[in-house]
Amino acid sequence: MGHPAPGELVLAGGLAPVQLVADPDSPTPILDEVAGDVRVGWRGRSHLEQILALGSAPAAILMAGSTTEDVRVFSVLRELERGGEVRLPACHYLDLPGLTHRTSAVYRRRRLAAAISWLSSVAGREITPASVQAACEVFAARDALLRVVRDERCSSGARLTGHAAIVARQAGAALGPVRHLALLRDLVDESFASAPAPDGASRRLILSGSTQEEPWLYRALERDGLVVLGAHDQGETDGWTHVPSDPIGAIADRVLDHAGRSAASDGLVVDALVAQARDHDVQTIVHAAWDGDEVAAWDAARLTRMAPREMAVVTLAGAPHSARAEEFGSSWHIDDNRAGSTIPAATVTGQSTPPPARPTPGASAAGTVPRSRKVLAVTDEFSSYQREWFQEVTARVRAGEPFAVVGADYPHEILRAMDIPYVVTQWWSSIVGAKRLTASNGAALEAAGYSTRVEAYSTQGLASHLADEQPWGGLPAPDILGATLGTAPTHRIYTAWARETGARYYPLERSAETRWRIPVDWWNQLPQQWEETLEAERLDLLRDEMVGVVRGLEAQTGRRFDESRFAEVLALANEQAAYYREARDLLAATVPAPAGVVDTMPATMVPQWHRGTEWARDAARSLRDELADRASRGEGVVPREQLRLMWVGRGLWGDTALYQHLEQSHGAVFVWSMYLGLAADGYERQCGEGQDPLRALASRFVTMGDELRMPTWAGAWHVKEARQHAVDAAVAIADADPFVLRSLEKAGIPVLRLPIENLSTGGEESARRALERFVDGLDPARTDPSSTGKSDRSTRP
Repeated sequence: MGHPAPGELVLAGGLAPVQLVADPDSPTPILDEVAGDVRVGWRGRSHLEQILALGSAPAAILMAGSTTEDVRVFSVLRELERGGEVRLPACHYLDLPGLTHRTSAVYRRRRLAAAISWLSSVAGREITPASVQAACEVFAARDALLRVVRDERCSSGARLTGHAAIVARQAGAALGPVRHLALLRDLVDESFASAPAPDGASRRLILSGSTQEEPWLYRALERDGLVVLGAHDQGETDGWTHVPSDPIGAIADRVLDHAGRSAASDGLVVDALVAQARDHDVQTIVHAAWDGDEVAAWDAARLTRMAPREMAVVTLAGAPHSARAEEFGSSWHIDDNRAGSTIPAATVTGQSTPPPARPTPGASAAGTVPRSRKVLAVTDEFSSYQREWFQEVTARVRAGEPFAVVGADYPHEILRAMDIPYVVTQWWSSIVGAKRLTASNGAALEAAGYSTRVEAYSTQGLASHLADEQPWGGLPAPDILGATLGTAPTHRIYTAWARETGARYYPLERSAETRWRIPVDWWNQLPQQWEETLEAERLDLLRDEMVGVVRGLEAQTGRRFDESRFAEVLALANEQAAYYREARDLLAATVPAPAGVVDTMPATMVPQWHRGTEWARDAARSLRDELADRASRGEGVVPREQLRLMWVGRGLWGDTALYQHLEQSHGAVFVWSMYLGLAADGYERQCGEGQDPLRALASRFVTMGDELRMPTWAGAWHVKEARQHAVDAAVAIADADPFVLRSLEKAGIPVLRLPIENLSTGGEESARRALERFVDGLDPARTDPSSTGKSDRSTRP
């Protein structure tokens, strides 16, 4: 499963490579029964259903990939097998990230070596350089014929439709390379020779975007005599042109042909599409941006904005289903001589569509939302400090100092040690959300030709640069941008941001956990035993990547990375984590709860953005002390606490009063959020004598995000936190991982799912009504102190 899966290595082991192909029309009854609404997209769900249907029939399952969805499919299978819900053959994940860094190339080779060792054990025979060479020759012969098919399809007198060509190529998924090679020879040698050339040149278009591999779409588009060409030749040029002397190294580098495209900037993608169209005298590009494919959605907006005016651009949106083929075939046509195309308005955006007008300042803040109430003095103190700090940062930037904006999962400690002022992308997004400016920011993005369907939590910095109205005096234009490529559209967003601001962008590769057995209680092991607990390959990759970032920053800013200062930063961050752990434990054990998440979320995250400073360390201690003081005096959020709730997912920054909606009426207190929980368990990394501090820092960030949303990693931790805090129920928003919610429910904890995003506005009343109904419907035995097994909250220590 996955692209580019190394079928050559499978064949070299004497095994038959069968490629799984996703089917948007296929139901998923097995997956629905054992896993429910797993967030892997339609392609991932189709792959999972096929694997579960096969059961233990295959000799093995090899998954290759470079995206979050790829590794999530693997982790879902791992979790299902761990829970005894399915039986599977041997499974292996081949992690193939796609940056062109030297460190990435070294990592890919190490992962391929591990895959070869695993395949040898499955095959029962050694995979040798000679067997790999022989297998590559078979694939090279096949790829040569696929290029002939491609050239025929692209010729002016093509005797082959795009639909026929895509079927001929995809047949190899099930047939295997040997049988596929034989049939391709028949096609080229016999069919091409006997088929008459069509009368006149066929009109052609290029199909790009998320689902170029779907034959039904080719067939629908070609009903009126068009011929569809796949973008970048849809994989026919990814294969071998010759077998090199180092085929394994070539396999490792070949991933760049695929993953490198997803890691490219949107400008390069558009340039490549336009160049291909001109090479083939094509004046129409149809771009599919199906639901769930954020990279394709981002590219659609840029393509519509940037393509030459003489080139028609049509964007398809919605859900991919072959049942929609009639809709495409009967209700629209393309005329290459026009600068637009007709298609149902619900599914297509033409290039000639003007961008929406920006709203007037303040228009996005329409409506009144209740304000939350704070009970901790430190909450307001920290907020005041943050405002003062931000003003100091902007003053330093105006004075000419370098300024950085980086993601939350980026190693901030490097910037801290080099005294480079920085702001965290997600913090700025929370400020934008709290000021209810996401709508006006979205309009600014659209007006500049960027998609608003893509990761609103990561695009607010770019949007603020483009918008007229900004909070807190505005975010300065960065000199430095940093992001870890944890999601598919991350690279698109940050390269666009760098282009708009002139910043230098330092991306970091995101690696994946590939082991089939991992420690479930990671929170007990990572602070001290991170070296033994995590994969050495992942630590090596990120450590070496960070060395490259340090060198780049030194050259750009003229500032030196001081190792002794860096050690101080790490030590302060560890002290800060220890205070957070004490605060978390105290809050979990105290009834009534001395504070709720309205206080603990900002009181945790403001110091977190200053991690590695004395102020942040002391702020965490102040949080612990005030919680302890309130607990000792019996001061709770509500005098008679009846319900303890946990909030699963990102904070609802635009409506924090929602967390307090049921305090007076139901005695219900939100006592847990991921912010204090992860600060307590996810950040401490002790660096012992002889250990590398940069490697210790790498151990913090290779798992960042897994603890919150990756099956096995996240489910057990959320259940541990729920039990420690004695919560009665959980409330989750759309970004919460379904496996986390499933784990909570299996542990007996009811879950309310709210269909809102953390920066959503406008659904406040419906969310409150849903929360009321949910709490009213809870089992009375869960909240009645007299029921068996339920301790009286008023006497609990």
